[in-house]
Order: sequence, then structure tokens, then C-alpha cells
Amino acid sequence: MNSSSSSALAQRPSSVRQVNASAPQQQPVQRFNAPQGGGRTAGGGASSIKTVKLASTGSTDYELTCKRALRLRIVRTLLFSSAATWSIASTTSYLTGGFHLLPSFASFFSVLVASLLIFAFAVLPTIVLRKSLLSQPEPTTTSLLSRISLLLSQPTTHTTTIVFLTCGVIQAFVWAVLTDVSKPEAKLGVFASTLKYPFHLNERLILVLLSNLSLGITYACRELLAEAFLPKWPSEMLPIPGLIIDRLVWLPFSLTLPVVHSAAFTAVYLSFRRPVFRFILSWFGIIARPHIANFLRRAHFPMDLGLFSRMIVLQSATVLGWEVAKAVLEVYMVQPMIISQTSSSPARCLLEGITSPSPYFRHHALFELSHLSTTSPSLRKAIFADLAVSPATGRTLWQEVWRSQMVLLGNSYQKLLARGASPKTVSSSSTASLSSSAAATANVGGPGSGSPSSGGRALKLKNDPSIFLKQPPSPASFLSSSSSSSNSLPPSSPSPAPRSTVASSASSSTVPSIFTQHSLPPPPPPTLAPAPRRVVASGGGLVSSVLGLAGKVWGLVWGLVPKEQRGMVEGQLVGLRKAEGREVGRGVVRGSLGGSGSGKEEGVLAVQTLSSLISASLTEDPYGQVQRSIPQTLEALLSFHEALATFQVEATQGKVASALGEVEREEMRLVVLKEVGAVLDATREGIRQIVDTFGTHLSAFKMPVQVVKQWEGLMSS
Repeated sequence: MNSSSSSALAQRPSSVRQVNASAPQQQPVQRFNAPQGGGRTAGGGASSIKTVKLASTGSTDYELTCKRALRLRIVRTLLFSSAATWSIASTTSYLTGGFHLLPSFASFFSVLVASLLIFAFAVLPTIVLRKSLLSQPEPTTTSLLSRISLLLSQPTTHTTTIVFLTCGVIQAFVWAVLTDVSKPEAKLGVFASTLKYPFHLNERLILVLLSNLSLGITYACRELLAEAFLPKWPSEMLPIPGLIIDRLVWLPFSLTLPVVHSAAFTAVYLSFRRPVFRFILSWFGIIARPHIANFLRRAHFPMDLGLFSRMIVLQSATVLGWEVAKAVLEVYMVQPMIISQTSSSPARCLLEGITSPSPYFRHHALFELSHLSTTSPSLRKAIFADLAVSPATGRTLWQEVWRSQMVLLGNSYQKLLARGASPKTVSSSSTASLSSSAAATANVGGPGSGSPSSGGRALKLKNDPSIFLKQPPSPASFLSSSSSSSNSLPPSSPSPAPRSTVASSASSSTVPSIFTQHSLPPPPPPTLAPAPRRVVASGGGLVSSVLGLAGKVWGLVWGLVPKEQRGMVEGQLVGLRKAEGREVGRGVVRGSLGGSGSGKEEGVLAVQTLSSLISASLTEDPYGQVQRSIPQTLEALLSFHEALATFQVEATQGKVASALGEVEREEMRLVVLKEVGAVLDATREGIRQIVDTFGTHLSAFKMPVQVVKQWEGLMSS
């Protein structure tokens, strides 16, 4: 070992050197990298340590691995859906008279061909559609009218409606042909020929086709309004077969739609069929008369009990086929995957995933990192022990992971402060923008401002998101600045357990000394700019005008209703009013924080990852580099928690909530408490996990007075 390395080892403080006294000393200082910009080591001499360059695994390594795993899941989805389609088609054929107790080979073959056609042209297109809509942005509308206006103006709405109505018509036609072949007395052929009109159409078949067409439109509208195409990310890993079974158990409840729709459509069709056919004959008599002339005869009536029961069976089979494919696809597409272990460098593979521009792949990587940071000691040690500096970013692996999580929290923090406006997000791959942003922000220190020697400078946290961007000090500068500290970390304590059973080394009700540095000067009063008013995207001009006019007409009609009768009418509209309140709540949360696929879920995963890694570093980090990130992390998490709590109060008691009725306001409050409360609970738990794990060891750091007050407010809440 050369003289400079020996000097660095001699001057390394006990607060870092004794992080893991039980582990064998492996001359860790030899793996420290030289400070950037030609810095010098702690001993004062020029550094002779060579920087190890990492071999890049490719910017799409994680995405390629994820796509390979998704292909296998798609294949399983198709196999399961095709088997379910055959089972449903067989049951439908049996119930409608096409199958016998002892089916022949011909009937079996015909059902098999029909099920293949139904799957290829009536089920598979819906699977492709749902997969393509997984990454669509979440709506941020704050009323049902604006939501409907937005849906009517989106091309995806038109595509979805066309796909489902086409699939419904195709399935009805295939079923009608199968039924007509197996049971001709059902009278479901294409033509009902007479001597005068040999190509006269069969109204019974038209009724069946139109009923399934209407079912497709109704089903598409229900799915769009219920946001069924958005991914619903789970919070934990569960066996996929069990999840599929749990979803399939609820399928019988989906049969309510086809039963109600069959009765409603039949009533509407029989009421308007004669006026419609008269209109067609009056305008297109020469062309239409040879095909629909007999429809207006008094002796002709297309509906009977047998056809009505067959329509219910057909529509139930149609909805069941779509619902089975939906259940299987949703489980396979959103269930977390542990795929980084197949890579030669799992930590680097995950780093590529969490910095992916695709929200879908990024969420999978964030969940995997959060899960493995709690359950995989090997991954944690790989992150802690890798001190090689990336030539592209100039940061170690831990610094890359730490910064990527802080960028996610920082973007959510900025969005919270802006109350729904689009803040300037921070790129997780630009080193230059990081340095310039941190240096340009007022009252914010440089890269070493969070180190133990930072002097506890007070920061303006209320409207200053740069706390999420500050770099931890480099290893050498940390050793140099902390060598004079009289506080030291004692020998290692037991490693923290998973989040549910964290081993606490200090009572959570006792404020550690890190949060009692009241000798620091008080921070300047925050200057909060008024939050910009969020503009909700609306639909096209014509659609917006029509819906706006409808709203005004409804207001006028409602004003004419006597006051003593308004209570009765409002009682019938409670469900609609609750839906309006839920829509307002979701819009407010998504506009300021993000929904299940963006800021909310990603923020929870980022907090869980940081708290797990930092807590485990007490006994598993051989070089103590994670400890240099503790002040910035605690400061950022406390600021994020405070912003979340402030937003929750404003959302439930602000002007938007006050303008709503009692029913709508209560539903909005429940939505906001549920959505924001999940992030608040995760942030609070992450802070307490870090503080409970380190306890009195945190006295090696100094924190601003503002952070002390935030911690005291958190403990008292």
C-alpha cells in the first residue's frame, strides 16, 4: 500500500471505519475513488488510485429482459384465453341446442372451429387493444361532464368502441351460423326466402347481430368510464395462479350486464322497429323492398321466448369471453417480475430499468428494486461495495441508485408545490443539469452541503426542490471533512429486518440528537408563491359546447323543480353524485401528485427503496458511503412528507371541496385520504425506519432547524 493510501486509512474517522466491526477488514480505502476535478485524498497527497471503468450492458438491457418475460406471459394469456373461449363456446352451443349429451365428432369439430374463429376475431383483438392502452396517460378531469367530453374527443375512445362492437357482431354471426347448422329450427339463417323475395333477409338474425353490436358499444363505454384499461399495480408479490382464480371467482357478477342489456335492447327494438323500417322503405324502397318488405306485415313478429333466451346466452358468453381475457391479461401484465437475476450485473440492470423513459418498464424495475432491497442481502452488498465510478455520469452505483430515487421524489415534490401545473422535471441522466440546478438555487450548498461538516445550514424547503438534487460528498472529501468530528458510530448493531418488523435501536418517541441542534440559526421565512390554477384538458369544441349547453339546460330544469320535491329527486341521484365526488377527488390527486401509474406509486416505491437500503447499510456497507447520504435523504423525505400533508389538508378543505355538495365532498375526501394517505404512510414509515435503525448514531450529523421542526411535527401527528 503506498503512502497516500496509508495516510487516507490513518485519517479515516471511526464513524465510518467502525460501521461493521464484525466484518473482516479488506483494505476498503483502496477502492475509494479520487475526488472529481483533480481533488486530493484525505492524506493531502495526490491520489494514486485508478478509476475502474464499468463495461456498459446496453441502455436497453432491462427492457429487453422484461420484454422476453412479457412474451412468455402473453403466450400464457393467449393459451388460457383460447381454452376459456372453447369452454364457453361449448357451453353456449349446448345451452342453445347445438350440443347433445353424447356429442358426435361432427358437432365437436364444428364447436372447435367456431371457438377458434371467435377467439381469433372476437377475443384476440380485445387483448391486443388492452395491451396497447396500458401506457396511456391518466385523465385529470375534475367532473363527469369534462371526463365525458375528454373521452369523446380522444381517438382511443373511437378505436375502443369500434373494436368491441366489431368483435360483438363477429361473435354473434359465428354463433348464429353454428346454431343454424346444428339446429335449423332455430331459424337463424341469413335469408328468410319467399317465392316473391328469394333474397329476403332474416329479421331474427338482424335482431341478434344488432343486440351484440349494442352490447359491444355498451361494454366499451363501461370500460372507458371505469378506467378499466389503466394498469392497477399491486402492492405486493403474490402467486399468479391464485390471483387469476381470485379474479375468475367474480366473473358471475359480470353477467348482470348481458341480462339487463338483453331485456332493455329487446324492448327498445320492438318499440321502434316498425317506424324505422317504414322510414327505410320510404327513402330506399327500390333497393330495400326485396330484402325487408315482410318485416312490416302484421303476421310477422321476430321475437319469441326461445330467441330471447338464446340472446341472453349469447351475450353472456360474449361478456364472459372478454372478461376472462381481461382478468388473465391484467394479472400477467402488472404482476411484478424478478428478472434482474438473469443479468450478469443485477444491480446495473435494475439501474437501467429505474431510469427507463417508459413508465411501464420503470415501474416494474422500481418494484423489483424495492422488493430486493428488503429481501436480497446480495443485491444490497453489490450496491454498497461497488465504488467504481461510471465514466458516463461520474458517480458510483450507490450514488446512481440514490439519485434516481431522489429525482422521482423531487419531481413529485415540485408537482405538489405547483398544485397540478407542469413543473420542470429533472432528467436522471444529465450530470450537468444536476450541478447547474443545485448551484443556481438560492440558499443551497454544494455537493458537500449534507455532510457532517456542513455546519447545519438552514434550507428553504417550502418552495425549494433542490434538496432532492444535492449530491452526497465524494468519499475522499467526506473523509477529509469528517476527520475532526468527535462523534463516532459505535460498533455494528443487528441488521434491520424487513419493513414490517424493523429492529429499532431507539424508541420512535424519543427525538434523536440529530433533530435537537437548536443552536442553528432559524431559517428565513418561506416565500410561497400562489399556486397556479390548473387547467383541465377538455374535449373538442363541438363536444364541449354541447355538454356545456346540456349542463345549463339541466340547471334551468333543476331550478324549476319545487323545493319539497328536490329531496326525493336527489335521493335517486345519490349514486351519480358519489361518482361526481370520486371523479373530483381523483382529478385533484392526479393533477397534483399523479395516479396509480405515475407519481403516487413511484413515490411509495422510491421511499421504500431508500429506507431499506439506508437502514441495511448500518451493518452491510463496508465503506460507509451510504452514511453520507443520510442527511440529504432525511431532509428530502421530511420535506416531501410536509408537502403531502399540506396538500391533503388543502384538497379536503379548500375551495374545490367547499364548492361541492355534502355527498360529493365526502366522496372526494375519502378518495383524497386513500390516495394521498398511501404515500404519507410510506414516507412516514421510511423516515422512522431510518431513524429507529441508526438512533443515537445520527448525532454525527447536523440538521437545519427547519428539519428539526418537521421531525417534531411528524412525531406529534
